[in-house]
Amino acid sequence: MLRRGVPSFGIGKLLLVSFLHLLPVVYGQGPPAILVPASASNTIPRFDPNSNMDNFAISEDTPVGTIIYTLRGVDPDVNDVLTFGVSGEGADVVEVINNRQTPREAKVRLIKKLDRETQASHLIRLTLTDGIISRPIIQESTIYVKDENDEVPTFVDYNSTYYVREDAAPGTVIGFLSATDKDAGMYGMVRFDELDNRNTFRVETLNPNTGTGRIVLVGSLDYETKPMYQLRILAIDATPTLSRQNTATLAVVVQVLDVQDTPPHFVLYPSVTFVPENVPIGKEVFNVLAQDGDRGKPNQMAYSLEPPNTPFAIDQQTGVVYVSQALDREAPYLRSTGGAIVLTVVAAEVSGLPGSSASVQVTVIIEDSNDNPPRFYNGDEPLDHYFGSVTENSPVGALVTMGLGVVPRVYDPDQGINGSFALSILGAASNIFDITPVAVVNEAVFMIRVRNSSYLDYEVIKQYQFVIMAQETFTPEHFSGTATVTVNVTDINDNPPTFSPDVYEVHMKENPEPGTHVLRVQAYDSDSGDFGTVWYTGLQGKYAEYFKLDAFTGDITVLKDGEVFDRERMPEVYLTVEARDNLGNGNRATAQIRIILDDVNDNAPVFDMDLYEATLFENQLAFLRPVIVHATDRDDQRSSNSKVRYAIAPTPYADHFAVNPNGEVIVVKPLDYEAVAALYNESSAVIDLQVVAFDAGEPPLSSTTTLKIFLQDENDSGPEFLQATYAGIVSESATPGTVVVTVSAVDADRSNLYGRIVYRVERGAQDKFVIDANTGVITLASGANLDKDVQDSYDLTVRLARFTGPAALDTVDDAERYFFQVVALDGGFGSDQKTGTTTVSIAVTDVNNKPPTFPLMAVVEVPEDVAVGSVIWKVEAKDPDLSANLVYTLLNVTDALSELMVPVRKDDFNYTACFGLTSDGKLYVASPLDREVFETVKVVVQAQDLASETGPQTATTTISLRILDVNDNDPFFVYPPGSTGKFYESSVIENFLPTSPLFTIVASDKDKDRTMSYTLENLLPSVQDYLTINGETGEITLLKPLDREQYTWLNFSVRAYDSGKPRRSSVAPVYLFVIDVNDNNPNFTFAPSDVTIREDARIGQELTIVHATDPDSGEYGQIAYTLDPASAFGDFAIDKDTGRITVTGKLDRESRSSYSLVVNAIDAYENGFNRESRKTSRTIRVTIEDVNDNAPVINADDLTDCIRLIETDGAATQFYTIRASDADQPNSPNSEIEFRVVGGNGTDLFEVAPKFGIMSTRVALSRKYGNYSLVVEARDHGFPSLSTNHTFNICVADFNDNAPVFVQPFENTTITVWENATVGTQVVQIRATDDDVGDNARVKYSILVDQNFDYQTFKIDEDSGWVTLAKTLDRERQKQYVLLVDAHDMGVPQRNTMQRFVIRVKDINDNEPVFQAARQEFHVTENYPQGQVFGKIAEALDEDGDEENSQVCYFILSGNKDDAFSLDKVTRELRAQINLDRETTAVYNLTVKASSNCAFQPPGAQMPIPLTSKDHSVMQVVVTLDDVNDNPPRFTRHVFTAGVTVESKYGSRVTKLTAIDADVRENAVVTYAILGDIEISLNVPQTFKDPPFAVDKDSGEVFLNTKFTSDLKGYFNFSVVAKDKDGLQDTAQVFIYLLRADQRVQFTLFGKPEDIIGIENSLRDVLSNITGATVNIDDVVTHIDETGSPNERLSDVLMHFVDPSGMIMDTDLVINLIDQMYDRLESVFKDYNIIEVQRAVAREPSTNETTVLKGMIVGITLGLLLLLMVSIGLFCSQRRRYTRKLRAATALAYSSTDSTAGLHPTEVPGTNLHQYEGSNPVWLNSYVEKWSKETDEVSSGSKSSLDDNCVPPLNAYEEQVRKTTFFGDDNLIKPLRSSVSPNSVSTFQKPMNNNDRPKRGDQQYNNIYETIEDKEGKYIAKLESTEL
Repeated sequence: MLRRGVPSFGIGKLLLVSFLHLLPVVYGQGPPAILVPASASNTIPRFDPNSNMDNFAISEDTPVGTIIYTLRGVDPDVNDVLTFGVSGEGADVVEVINNRQTPREAKVRLIKKLDRETQASHLIRLTLTDGIISRPIIQESTIYVKDENDEVPTFVDYNSTYYVREDAAPGTVIGFLSATDKDAGMYGMVRFDELDNRNTFRVETLNPNTGTGRIVLVGSLDYETKPMYQLRILAIDATPTLSRQNTATLAVVVQVLDVQDTPPHFVLYPSVTFVPENVPIGKEVFNVLAQDGDRGKPNQMAYSLEPPNTPFAIDQQTGVVYVSQALDREAPYLRSTGGAIVLTVVAAEVSGLPGSSASVQVTVIIEDSNDNPPRFYNGDEPLDHYFGSVTENSPVGALVTMGLGVVPRVYDPDQGINGSFALSILGAASNIFDITPVAVVNEAVFMIRVRNSSYLDYEVIKQYQFVIMAQETFTPEHFSGTATVTVNVTDINDNPPTFSPDVYEVHMKENPEPGTHVLRVQAYDSDSGDFGTVWYTGLQGKYAEYFKLDAFTGDITVLKDGEVFDRERMPEVYLTVEARDNLGNGNRATAQIRIILDDVNDNAPVFDMDLYEATLFENQLAFLRPVIVHATDRDDQRSSNSKVRYAIAPTPYADHFAVNPNGEVIVVKPLDYEAVAALYNESSAVIDLQVVAFDAGEPPLSSTTTLKIFLQDENDSGPEFLQATYAGIVSESATPGTVVVTVSAVDADRSNLYGRIVYRVERGAQDKFVIDANTGVITLASGANLDKDVQDSYDLTVRLARFTGPAALDTVDDAERYFFQVVALDGGFGSDQKTGTTTVSIAVTDVNNKPPTFPLMAVVEVPEDVAVGSVIWKVEAKDPDLSANLVYTLLNVTDALSELMVPVRKDDFNYTACFGLTSDGKLYVASPLDREVFETVKVVVQAQDLASETGPQTATTTISLRILDVNDNDPFFVYPPGSTGKFYESSVIENFLPTSPLFTIVASDKDKDRTMSYTLENLLPSVQDYLTINGETGEITLLKPLDREQYTWLNFSVRAYDSGKPRRSSVAPVYLFVIDVNDNNPNFTFAPSDVTIREDARIGQELTIVHATDPDSGEYGQIAYTLDPASAFGDFAIDKDTGRITVTGKLDRESRSSYSLVVNAIDAYENGFNRESRKTSRTIRVTIEDVNDNAPVINADDLTDCIRLIETDGAATQFYTIRASDADQPNSPNSEIEFRVVGGNGTDLFEVAPKFGIMSTRVALSRKYGNYSLVVEARDHGFPSLSTNHTFNICVADFNDNAPVFVQPFENTTITVWENATVGTQVVQIRATDDDVGDNARVKYSILVDQNFDYQTFKIDEDSGWVTLAKTLDRERQKQYVLLVDAHDMGVPQRNTMQRFVIRVKDINDNEPVFQAARQEFHVTENYPQGQVFGKIAEALDEDGDEENSQVCYFILSGNKDDAFSLDKVTRELRAQINLDRETTAVYNLTVKASSNCAFQPPGAQMPIPLTSKDHSVMQVVVTLDDVNDNPPRFTRHVFTAGVTVESKYGSRVTKLTAIDADVRENAVVTYAILGDIEISLNVPQTFKDPPFAVDKDSGEVFLNTKFTSDLKGYFNFSVVAKDKDGLQDTAQVFIYLLRADQRVQFTLFGKPEDIIGIENSLRDVLSNITGATVNIDDVVTHIDETGSPNERLSDVLMHFVDPSGMIMDTDLVINLIDQMYDRLESVFKDYNIIEVQRAVAREPSTNETTVLKGMIVGITLGLLLLLMVSIGLFCSQRRRYTRKLRAATALAYSSTDSTAGLHPTEVPGTNLHQYEGSNPVWLNSYVEKWSKETDEVSSGSKSSLDDNCVPPLNAYEEQVRKTTFFGDDNLIKPLRSSVSPNSVSTFQKPMNNNDRPKRGDQQYNNIYETIEDKEGKYIAKLESTEL
């Protein structure tokens, strides 16, 4: 029977299993049946006549294994079991499956593939028996196989090639077809169809029953177009209505036979050819070739020429055209045609039909020979000497003017390169003049221009004469012609005056008297006469009006005095003196004058600051920081007037100080703080010194500043105890907190800093006693154990600096005594701290209270076949009490693990019932063991002392048991993933021998020893040499390659043996399949090498068909055709299946005249070409036939606007050659071009040569200047003919022979303009006229460059002549401008005229006062007294000299926010008008304006106005408020929430508190501390030795300070305080929840954790706002993927959510809430790159990590064992000493009184930071732990006394001093947590230098004993301390 409930079995598998169970019955493989004769009581069974399978029909497509029938039997004996079977014939076709659940039925299953075409029916012999009758019932049935369409038609008796004439008529039968199909009925009928060329041929089906058809011509044929067709004929069975059809394809070729019906055509001829005119007679000119259009049987050709009267002839047979007469290009008939002759060549078929001829036209151009040199002309007359003139200093490009009526012209009548020549100037004159144009073809009018104007100096040379030459450029003869040119230079006034020197430098004292002589200037002019007479015409410069210039002598004197000559404002004065020749009206020259003002002592020194501050400790001869005062003097720094010296004015204590020459104030005598404080007041000591600065001028000037000195106190008294010794008594059972004794001390110091005393236990208390730091009360420490039976021996020796011996103690009988010392400390620091000590003696009375203990248990090993009831271990506990009565109890059996360390569930196996324990501690086996279920287990045992006097005394221990293995399991095979799990299967490629094993058989064993061995079984003898197996590894290796055609697959078995005793084994079947490979290339059976197609072929037109075959089978034998894209260029495509190549793109012979198509035949191409594919390639050359589809194109790109001619051009002047091209086939009528004029208004003046497109003049162009147009047509000779028109614009230009003449204003006219005129103001209009016309008469204006750059101040409109102002004017800078204006026409050659104009500037009052600096800064302490002056604005200077304009007033324009300041407009004093608050506004940017208008009303804007560098009457005044500590820190939240899991490690970061102080720098430094006790609400009472959390005092980070047990739940609540250096503070509440791992939600984000840390708070706030819950971020870590590997690109943000009631929300509820709010959170997920939200899971190390960790532990253990053995003796002897020392080292020196707020990441237990003399460790204050349960039960916990001893926290400076003093070597400090930011440098790691030390006595220096105010406003009264 089959097992039920197996989910992996399908129906087919169930039938297979049933069949396997019945095999012995069907095939007789079981035991022989017992035949019993039928009795009277037994009825013979029979087949059910309705279900006996008689005449049963089945489709031949039925798959093997299909149940095809159900047999039924009839037997009245209801208890008989019927058995059906099959025997004899038919047993190889079907099998019968009996089922005991249905004894009257059986299933018939097909076991052989059916094929109707092979066998149409099968006789089946069925048997039936009830197991009683002696012979089974036999019935024969016939199974008929139904036909299916599974056979493919086959072509028979076919021809591969058919022939047909090209003139065959449509309907002609070309051939017949025949095909057969083995199927019957409709499936055997065959019809035919044509896949290609349906427009030309049709395939008809004649009789589908017999499979006959024919090929019929339906279109027309043309041998010349396509001589061959390839047809693919399709044979299709059945009818189109059936769903399944089979087809066969036959490829046949139809060859077209040629018929004479096509005229000849030329295949070779030139459209244009060239012949030199001197060619000899008989010289071949060109050759033509024509062919018969009928290529099958072509006729011979005969050639002739038309017209017959040309100088050329042709050979009739060869088609060679040659010269028959002498050629002369100058002949009249050639001159009119431009030397061109058009010949018509005729080709006629010999013996051809009438009209079988063709003709082409060839143009022969007679080329010119070089026989004429170029010559120079004046118009049409030859000329060999030209005369011209040019003005000296003419600019480069200026035209040399020829004589009146002279038109310089050069001409060469030759054509082309023979008429191309170059113009040049011979000799040295080529460096002075240029001739244009340089390159000439035939004819040109030339011009001579100035090349280098520096040679044109009338004073140097007055005339130049040189030779010009025209020489042919490209001919070998280089014929040339020359002419002489004489150029006269005309004189102008071109030498300006010259100053010597050109720069004057002179000294003058500041504040000179009027009339003072300054200097004399002198200028010279090389010109003679008036041109050389120099007058001094003016001074220019900002202060020119203060000086007087003598126009004739050049003397300069001071005209008037004033404050302008103030060296401090203006150390130098710059002037420009002007001189002009020609009696002051000619050329202008200038010189620079530098007047240096010599200094006069008129400025007193000015201190940088009005007030200096310094800090000085009493009895010290140096300030805390160097004090340097500094003053500057504006006088000349190079003179004694600016040298500053310092002195101290007489004041109290002034004799204690001195000042160095560099301004450093030094202490010469020390000061006493108490004396100074008594002089001023009782609480502070401040000294005001007056420092004076003197200069060294005559007379000396001085100024004073104040130095305020803050004197700081020193510690000079120490605390003293009232008693030398103290004694106390305490019971051994006393509870923590019991008061034992009180000590008291006093300090003579009165200051708050040094007069306050705190107490600490220094040594000997051994964690048993603590002292209140403030009151001196000594109490029993939390968690202290005074039981003498468990105490170590005590070290009573005390060694302290002030301890001289033990004090006298009270005697207590039978008591243990504690001796320790208590130290009292004042407020000093480090070695400056003073102390007092006393000795305390405490006696302890004894109580009995010792519980039992267990020794360390070993691992117990038990065989798994141990008998039930066997004792396997004896448990024993120890109790130091003599009266102990111990009983044992089995508490639990737990932690059962399998061999793979997987926990075993009790529901799967009740391992807790396997063991028992007797009351005397005997552990025995209670039920059978099975190692394969669990290998290790732990048994928890409890021992209880029944004789305890102090309540229950118990102890527990855990026994680890290991179950030993016994071999009791067979091996099992490990099948590959995805297999059925019943057999192995693999494959191997044929003809390939792998270098590695095919696959590996893997077997395993549930037993411990899994060593296996393997053997092969059931391997056929013929393949035994092919395979082998490795007996140890199971690797099956192929020894020889397999041939798939010989072995399709192999079947064998593998047996696996284990290594147990006795050995056990198992067998697995193996199937090995042989994979076919592609090892044959395709082979082309048809692929033409050359194909021709017209360029106008339509898209889709067939080009040709290729065919190839491949002998491989399957997809390796299927061929696909492809075209190489690089060869097809997208214009052709091939059908992948048929090989038909068609046109896919527009063909264009002009773009591509031929293609080399690369055709590929590829097998195994179903998914594209791959490594298994094989390829064969063929190249088909495709030639594109030309069609006249391109019109001629006229190229006139060289013409930008028009063809320019001059009115001097004569008739028949060739001025342009039209360039045209035709993209059609060269040397054919399609590309032969002819020109003609078809329109335009210049047809009477111009003409075009038809053949060559040469444009020339019909008549002379004299006086015909203007614009003309010609429309020229270019037409080809193709059919149909195509043409293009182009319009040529011809511009006939006027010859320019007139220069412009100025008419307005007249020369030397003086023009005036006001100096306040705006840019763009029109000054004057200049006009000039020109007598020419057109561009020659169009005048343009420009201002020429001058030496004084006057041209930059004005600009002129080049068309209207209006002169406008381009720059602003300043008469104080320049009073007069001289402009040189040029008027030039636009003619060629260009002519111009120049004229000078003088513009004078009229003065106005326009100078505002000017600040000497753009910025001034003031520093003011915030809260500065209102109305008091704190600074003065710098003075501004007014350059205007008028007395009424010299008064300056000052105003605040903008930036005076809230009207904070007032400015006296006359005295320039700044006052504060409001209470200045730096936190409101830290910096004021005032814009102050200085104005000569004292009635100016400022706009009153409070915002700063942007300043520009151009406006010097305004200045930016920056008032910076210096900070005062007047703001407390403020927490960013009133309530902080966070979460921590019970698995969190000690020291891990929980959250970060943030408080912000609005102050800056040291006033904004915030320290954090826990305020009060930590309120604990847990489900299980828990005792914490230390406070569970600590706050880093600097960063505000909260760290875990304990280790939680796994069963804890609840939360913690405590208050935190944030303080600045002066004690200003703020408080907040912190809630930290204990989380399970499943209470956190994991948000997975893109990015690394360091990238996420910056945005996690904003993400938390967004989620909190949307969900309404309190969201806490627990951690940000690297994402761990499903394999357990870290994914560095992702980060996990772990959060937990708290509802409004304070309960932690379940993760499923949170995820559902997020799903419901997806619409609102969608944008949030995108903004923060959130890709997944899920419940957080515990992170466990991967298997690899566990393996590595185990290896590390084993290695470390072995190394430490040896070290332990060597060191154990030393540890025992030193334990007492190092215990105290280490505890002292781990305590914090300074911390909060209520938390580990000051706990730095390096200050954790185990460090060695406090091992130095004078160390002062303090830990935390005691607190009461509150435990919250459902009943609100409260109990107290215990803790170590080391946590209860602390003093108030240090501020930042004191902490730094302590660390610097105690840890001089910063290498002692190493960071503990990696979570500390690498960018923040811990103060532990950087020793403090003197410059970082803050001031003592000011607000930055705190009393370290300042108390911390809690949230109720009270002070914590209890501070406890432990020993050092």
